[in-house]
Parts: sequence; C-alpha cells; structure tokens
Amino acid sequence: MTSYESFYAEKMRELQRQLDTVKQTINTNSKVIAFMNSPVGQYLDKRPFISLSLLVFIALSAVPFGMFLTVMVGTAVIACLGVIIIEGND
Repeated sequence: MTSYESFYAEKMRELQRQLDTVKQTINTNSKVIAFMNSPVGQYLDKRPFISLSLLVFIALSAVPFGMFLTVMVGTAVIACLGVIIIEGND
C-alpha cells in the first residue's frame, strides 16, 4: 500500500470512529429510547424503507413550507407598513 492509500485508510477509520460515537450518543438519548419503545417506534424499526421514505418526505417538505411561511410573513409586514404609511398621511 502506498502512503496516500494508508493516509486515506486512516482517515476512513477515524471517520468511522466519529460516526460510531455519534450513533452511540443518539442511541443512548432517553427521548430516542422512549420513542423506539413506543408502538410507532417499533413499527418503524421493523420497516426501514417506510422510515427512510418518511424522513425524506419530511425533509423535502420543510423547504417549500419554510419558503411559504417566509413569503407569508413578508407580505403581512409589507401590508402593515403600507397601511401605516397610507393612513399616516391625514
């Protein structure tokens, strides 16, 4: 093995250790344990494809919903400022 291959192999081992630490931290969280012991957690634990589909759906739905809320709040602020400016010129 050349030096760059051993360098990347060591980096991959370090990354694996870090990911294992994060996974262990998540799995020992009391809220995660409580959720996984619930009926919904048990159902999703037995069906990983449904879990992944639900996760992707929620993640991709958050972006348009956030954009909608931003436009809605911006429109309300501009409308209020418009009313204040127009009504203030008496």
